[in-house]
Amino acid sequence: MKQQNILFSSRFTDGSRLLAGTLVLLVSLALGACGGGANTSSGGAGGGGTGLGDGGSASAGPVSCDNIPDVAPGNVDHIAAYSQTVYPLVRQYCVDCHDTGTGSPKFAHSDATNAYNQLAISQKVDLCDPAGSRLVEKLNPELHNCWGNCGQNASAMQTAITEWAARVATTGVVAAAAIQSAPANFPANAQRGENYTLSFNITQHVGVPATAPAGAQSLIQIDAMEWDDFGYLFSNPRYVVGTPMGGGTGLDGAALYTSSCEGCHGPAATTTVDDPNLDPAQDPTAIRAAIDANRGGMNVLATLSPEAETAIAEYLRGARTYYGSCAVCHGETADPTNSNSKQGATENQISTAIANNSGGNMAQFATLTNEQIRELAVFLGGVTVATDFQVVDGVDVGGVNVAGVRVAVNGRANSAGQSYGCTWVNQITCRGGIDATVAMSGEQLHRQGAIIGRVSGPVTDEFHLEFARLAGVDDIRLEAAFAPVPDAVAPAPDVGVRNFAQVNDAMASLTGVPAQNFRQNTVYSDVQQQLPNTTNIESFVSAHAVSYSKLAIEYCDAMYNNNTRRQNFYGTTNPTNQQIVDATVDKMAGVNLVSQPARQLMIDELTTMVTNLQGLGMNTSQRAKAACTAMLSSAVVQIQ
Repeated sequence: MKQQNILFSSRFTDGSRLLAGTLVLLVSLALGACGGGANTSSGGAGGGGTGLGDGGSASAGPVSCDNIPDVAPGNVDHIAAYSQTVYPLVRQYCVDCHDTGTGSPKFAHSDATNAYNQLAISQKVDLCDPAGSRLVEKLNPELHNCWGNCGQNASAMQTAITEWAARVATTGVVAAAAIQSAPANFPANAQRGENYTLSFNITQHVGVPATAPAGAQSLIQIDAMEWDDFGYLFSNPRYVVGTPMGGGTGLDGAALYTSSCEGCHGPAATTTVDDPNLDPAQDPTAIRAAIDANRGGMNVLATLSPEAETAIAEYLRGARTYYGSCAVCHGETADPTNSNSKQGATENQISTAIANNSGGNMAQFATLTNEQIRELAVFLGGVTVATDFQVVDGVDVGGVNVAGVRVAVNGRANSAGQSYGCTWVNQITCRGGIDATVAMSGEQLHRQGAIIGRVSGPVTDEFHLEFARLAGVDDIRLEAAFAPVPDAVAPAPDVGVRNFAQVNDAMASLTGVPAQNFRQNTVYSDVQQQLPNTTNIESFVSAHAVSYSKLAIEYCDAMYNNNTRRQNFYGTTNPTNQQIVDATVDKMAGVNLVSQPARQLMIDELTTMVTNLQGLGMNTSQRAKAACTAMLSSAVVQIQ
């Protein structure tokens, strides 16, 4: 097994400024005793498969991922669906290993709820891509303990998982997050390894401070990059106020109508003409009055800000004008067969067509005001929604509370890697993740990074944020408790990973830094939900590696900065490169163990790293801390 370790070099500045934004990729250390690696695309262990091969595809139809809630422990809808689809298969064919035997996880356990919870923790199913589920890939192409023809067995498993997805997608019990930002995207020319700022507009929920410049918007900005084929790296989330750049508008009235109104009132094409309930909605104050009066259950939109209500009203006024004056000639805007559609027409194009009497009959609309023409352009999608913003510093935002933030990709916020999300102890207390009250624009919300799973790539993947708490409105979902499988049922495997408590204890022991040290305890609390909560190696995901590094950075920093601990570790307070490498390998990897990488391989890797860092101008302290972090956060230390 190979484990990449990530070191954020900005921690090792010792008062000097390193290369801005540099991420140093450290040592890849081979574990001769551990076969396979973490498959971050599906969450399982071992190499990824190539699909069903000759097994064919499942017969059940596709299900939109937007409608499928997360596969999380304790989810009653998933438990019921699993019990009726996949569970009968695994109970019939997999019990010898995955119930009464030594196989892990125990997804064939005699208790269906425990079986489901074990499967959820190990992430062996992908309801968005049933063919890519580890339960399918293990059968074909990996030919693992098939009960007949492996292709047919894999097809049967895929069919069961697809049916599972269909059942939970139609229950409607687990609703989408009620508090969401507007979407954000990478630029079309985004390059892997390059950092970009994604601006998530939250004006529709929190409004804009009265002291902000005209047209300003409230935003959560996060730096993001495509990390590898499996994940994106997010860092430095902050709350800002910014003005749109490039002449764009801040909010998308069409998108807000679709997400907030269309479910009851239908598409604007028909409602603006036929629905008398929407006549007052062309006035934003009427929208707020309907919400406050809970007319037709409209208090579910209580989080809409005045700016959002204005954007919706502007869109509806544009729709009314279009269907009252334009549609008779130009038809439906979204009809792909309509060659006369004016979808995307800008204010300037509409004004020019009227001035030039295009088509011989546009002059009759010369009475349209500039405001009406702008509203037409908003409805037609000809007013650009800003994605770039000029940040305005020093704006008093009045103490906006933000907690439990999750990054969603293509409409889904999967559970893995969500280091900004909270583990809610109760409806009040958030443990870990973002939990901040923002006073001024520009405040950082969290100092840790997060790795979020990649779906298709930065060109096509779309992102939004989901909030458990924003500006006094809560959408907190407590995790359901469940009974773990008794230890006697599942003997411990020979190889596993240290869980979060064991990781902290191991790092304290190896560096000589007390585990009770305040700074390390603070970081440990921050990253606890990102560290493994089970020793099962098959549950290892990429977010765990980042968390190992975060905690290791703090321990190595504290060890080296204390003269006594540094003397004890290196045998000197000013170690050479060779002394750094030798002490790091001998004291952290150990010697003469039953299962460990070749010592010379580790020495060669660390020697190359510290030599390269010295060539970059890094001092002894920085080189020693880098080597310490590389080893302390590596599989050499974390595998047990």
